[in-house]
Amino acid sequence: MKPDKILIYVFLLLTISACHQAVPARQFTTEQIHRDLAVLTADSLQGRYAGSEGANMAADYISSRFKEAGLANLPKVKKYQQRFSIDNSKIGAASLEVNGAVLEAGSYWCYPVTEDIRWKDLSQIRQVRIGTEKEMRDSIYQLINSPEPVIVLFDASMQDWIAKLNSYYGTYKRPSWENESKNPPAPVLALVADEIKEGRFEAEVENKSIEMQNVVGLIEGSTHPDEYVVFSAHYDHIGVLPVENGDSIANGADDDASGTTAVMQLAGHFADKQPARSLIFVAFTAEEIGGYGSQYFSRQLNPDQVVAMFNIEMIGKPSKFGPETAFITGFDLTDFGKILQDASKDSRFRFFPDPYPQQDLFYRSDNATLARLGVPAHTISTDQIDSDPYYHTVQDEMSTLDMEHMRATIEAIALSAEPVVSAEKTPARLQLDAEGGN
Repeated sequence: MKPDKILIYVFLLLTISACHQAVPARQFTTEQIHRDLAVLTADSLQGRYAGSEGANMAADYISSRFKEAGLANLPKVKKYQQRFSIDNSKIGAASLEVNGAVLEAGSYWCYPVTEDIRWKDLSQIRQVRIGTEKEMRDSIYQLINSPEPVIVLFDASMQDWIAKLNSYYGTYKRPSWENESKNPPAPVLALVADEIKEGRFEAEVENKSIEMQNVVGLIEGSTHPDEYVVFSAHYDHIGVLPVENGDSIANGADDDASGTTAVMQLAGHFADKQPARSLIFVAFTAEEIGGYGSQYFSRQLNPDQVVAMFNIEMIGKPSKFGPETAFITGFDLTDFGKILQDASKDSRFRFFPDPYPQQDLFYRSDNATLARLGVPAHTISTDQIDSDPYYHTVQDEMSTLDMEHMRATIEAIALSAEPVVSAEKTPARLQLDAEGGN
């Protein structure tokens, strides 16, 4: 084992020991929040990319915190780790020639499929032009799910997007449960060019299976053991990015080490309370690459038994509503948000509806999978997503977070969840159509 990996595992052990010695395990304290964040955002974890060794190390730490809280395992789950596999395809050896010029690797992006690519005449492939970042963001999901091959021509101002796409969409991933039912999309090639008069593209595609794991723990309910309340966050992030000011590790402190820390804290909080309903605490993997962790989790339980889902995403900095506030996505879809508001009305903390409807946040986190199955599953967040300069960058460091704000937010979630946990309140079920709308 390399020295830096030895050090991080030693740090995990010392952190757990320090929790026992210095901090009451069942309290919400900025000290324990700091300890959890320090482990999850360590450079040694290399940005916690799903399926990487750094993500595995994060999963081991979360498991140790669940064990410390005294959580039980779900059926068929060992050591709190719910394992599944994702098949992964990426470009290997490749050759691209455009208008008589040979392009170097890294100067273009290709979203592969499972088979080698042999395009002998690029002029025969459908071409689309994208000139702005907004056009790219609006088009990316249609492009990577296209049933026919596509070449994307970027303006010179979009050169930086080549590196971004290679980081975020450099591989084609598909979960094992989809392999037999879903046809793969066609390849997509993107480069900076005014037009393609002639050219060819050949690439070998490398395929392998990657094992991943959610981290899941259970507190069995005292009077309603077959009714479940889920507290969740995703622990994966986007890994290593192109170097920026000497830093390449996207530590993902707010996104979503902050939410994962909240889940670990809440597990400890509720462990001694003998809740009426059963509580499931889950740290999802693979949110950043397609939500595969929450998809797999949802297939392991009956959604009709899940009463509510408190998904926690990016709570590291105060919201636009000011100190001691948070917002809830999909607020108007159920009475979940109203229940939280009523439960916290005697406190200083306030919950608001999502102020960023144009961002479509309800469908951009792990709550969406269970929401589509009828569960009142909502995300609680405080991030000012429309202006956050650290989102998905190497600057998303622990030093940018407000520990007292996090402590207050976690405490407010615990307080507002009490009516649901105690079976006093039951949020209304969601009614979404096949496309995910209401």
